Amino acid sequence: MASGAPDIVRAAVRLPGLLILLALAVAALGGCAGGKVREANAYVSAVNRAQTAFSVRSDRLASEIGPDTAGQPRLVARRLDRYYATVDAFVTRLRAIRAPRRVQALHVRLIAAIERFGASLRSAGAGLTSGDASRILDGQQQLVTASATVSRAINRTIAAINASLRS
Repeated sequence: MASGAPDIVRAAVRLPGLLILLALAVAALGGCAGGKVREANAYVSAVNRAQTAFSVRSDRLASEIGPDTAGQPRLVARRLDRYYATVDAFVTRLRAIRAPRRVQALHVRLIAAIERFGASLRSAGAGLTSGDASRILDGQQQLVTASATVSRAINRTIAAINASLRS
């Protein structure tokens, strides 16, 4: 594996802290009162806590797949297994969050985006642990593509959630 290639992997497996954008919805609701506001605030807080925990773990795990692991497919596989478990735990936490009725469908869409990322991560992982230079490069490209795709999906979904919570 080329010495710069693992840095591509490291950058690709980090999901941006896009879910924090939900906090904007809370600020917009701050002047209002009532059960809907409390429900929205509780939802935003729960999603942000889940995302923060995921982000911390995934950044740490992503940093462990780097130049020092080149040529060590078993080590990469163990680290990827921990990463898969982290994505799965994030999905589980998101599923456990009770979304306000007006954003339930969007919450399901958010979960689906993370699930697709998990599936893409697993697919890329097969190449990354293959020991074959060509398949490793393909796995890296899959990872970059998956990360960009999930980022776009999350951005769209969060924007829609924010709009729904403000209305």
